[in-house]
Amino acid sequence: QWSVDSNVLAGMLRWYGKTSGPVLECGSGLTTLVLVTAAETKARPVISLEDDARWKARIQAALPRRARSWLDCRVVPLVDHGDFDWYDVEAVNLPNGIGLVVCAMARRARPAVVAMVWHRS
Repeated sequence: QWSVDSNVLAGMLRWYGKTSGPVLECGSGLTTLVLVTAAETKARPVISLEDDARWKARIQAALPRRARSWLDCRVVPLVDHGDFDWYDVEAVNLPNGIGLVVCAMARRARPAVVAMVWHRS
C-alpha cells in the first residue's frame, strides 16, 4: 500500500523541475516510483535511503525494468540523533552536487537533516 498526499507529489515534482543533479530521497515508496519515472526523462539519478531490505526489494520490483537503472536504493540503518532517528549518512558515500532532497520526517528533524546532507555534498 502506498500513501502520500497528491499535493506532496505535485510539490515534489515542481521542485524536481527547478533543480538539477542527483536526487536524495530518505525512505522509499510512492515518491521513489514518481521520482524514478521523472529521472528517466532528465537522466538524473535517484539515491534512495531505506532501512528495510524487504521494502527495497518491493520498490525495485515495482519499477519497470527500463527505469531501474536510475535508482540507487541503499539499505542504511537508522541511528539515534537525539530528538529523532535518521539514516546513518556518515556511512553512505553520497555523490557531490545533490540537487534535491526529498524526505518525509518530523518537522523538528528537518533542519538537522538538511545540515547533515549539506555538509556531505
